[in-house]
Amino acid sequence: MNTKSTIPFYIQWPLLLVGFYVLISMLSIGQTILLPLIYASLLAVLISPLVNYLEKGK
Repeated sequence: MNTKSTIPFYIQWPLLLVGFYVLISMLSIGQTILLPLIYASLLAVLISPLVNYLEKGK
């Protein structure tokens, strides 16, 4: 059985816009927490080969 329920256009777009607004608001509020986490994970990935090389040298 094919029961496809579609949301009307005039409801779909405002919900999408509100969702984008909430996402951007949450990102701007959480910027003080998210940015250091992103930088730390990037630094950990970049330093990983050096750490592996130095651990092999033991």
